[in-house]
Amino acid sequence: MANDALIQEILGGLTAYVSQYGLPEFSNGLESIIGSLLNVKTQGANQALSPTEINQIIQAVKSGFDLESLGQAILDQSKQTLAEQAHEWRQSLEREVKGVLNAYLQRYGSGFNTDMVQDMVIAIAPMVKSGQATKPEVLGLIETMVHAFSPDSALATGVTATSLALAQSLAKVVSQKDTEAAVSETVTAYVEKFAPAAEEVGESLIEHALSAILRNQVEFNLDTDLNLADKKLIIQQVSFKLNIMRQSPQPSKSAQAMAEELNAEIERFKAERRHRLGDLDASAGQLSGDGLSISSNWVFTDKTNNSDATGE
Repeated sequence: MANDALIQEILGGLTAYVSQYGLPEFSNGLESIIGSLLNVKTQGANQALSPTEINQIIQAVKSGFDLESLGQAILDQSKQTLAEQAHEWRQSLEREVKGVLNAYLQRYGSGFNTDMVQDMVIAIAPMVKSGQATKPEVLGLIETMVHAFSPDSALATGVTATSLALAQSLAKVVSQKDTEAAVSETVTAYVEKFAPAAEEVGESLIEHALSAILRNQVEFNLDTDLNLADKKLIIQQVSFKLNIMRQSPQPSKSAQAMAEELNAEIERFKAERRHRLGDLDASAGQLSGDGLSISSNWVFTDKTNNSDATGE
């Protein structure tokens, strides 16, 4: 595996982490810790990994972890530092997610019940820490919050202006859940039929799916007037849930029909581009900044930096 050296670094960090902070309490805890170690390590090295690579590394580290030899492990300073950084990251991530939950309950909690905690944690995750939480970290947060979140305590806890602003976004996500579901189903239907080898979903595809749905709201029984901020929230949520959480909603018939329309629109776009720029080789692994050129290495593109992404 190309990431063997990284696996060994994370394995050493995990040994140091468990030695210093103990074993996790919940079932997803060990993978969650590995995800945090990998997160701080790759951030520090300015290294980007795909969700598939992250999952492979996490599983390799988990398989290589030997609890029985923990007492004999040699913990150098670099391993201890990595463990400390991961612990601080985890505490900060949990604190920010909990702060948004507290603020939401205080400001918008009239219809709140504890059954909503899981979905809310998933919705909050892309809003904090630049959306860098891994799937195991989110699953670990869900377990922690489901067991420990107290509405009474949340109502009595002070919240920051940042948490209140994110709670407002969370309330908007809750109100847009039907539109978000329609977009997720349409994108899933499109990928299943027209890009089955795609590992990740481009932001621009989600944007085009959203635009197509808004032009055909009656098909989905929607009545929505979205501003730019609302649209960005939907795109952010769909991207995180499809790419990071690997959710696969079952497409409705309306979504399947919309996927056909979306494909026709994309093919028209690609034909126009070929006319302007010459033939494009979709198998070459190249992905334009618009996210509409598709290959087996299709990746999420961030329009904020206006740069092209490649699957190489």
